[in-house]
Amino acid sequence: MLTGHIGRIDGTGMMDATFSFIGDGRLLQSFDIRAGDLPGEISVFVEDVHLLRVEVSTPPPGRRSNLGYAFVGFVE
Repeated sequence: MLTGHIGRIDGTGMMDATFSFIGDGRLLQSFDIRAGDLPGEISVFVEDVHLLRVEVSTPPPGRRSNLGYAFVGFVE
């Protein structure tokens, strides 16, 4: 199990984002984070996953952003 907190870094652009946790090429879970949300606790089941990738959505083309989000966690 991967557990931790996810949220926007203060002082960065006010953009929404989606975090997608991908294990061995398949979507395990995704989290929609709104710009005004406080950091929240998350858990992702990662048993038997050999390659884990975390993708963060980007703003639509043509929009400037200094998107600043962070995930802090650990694997049990």
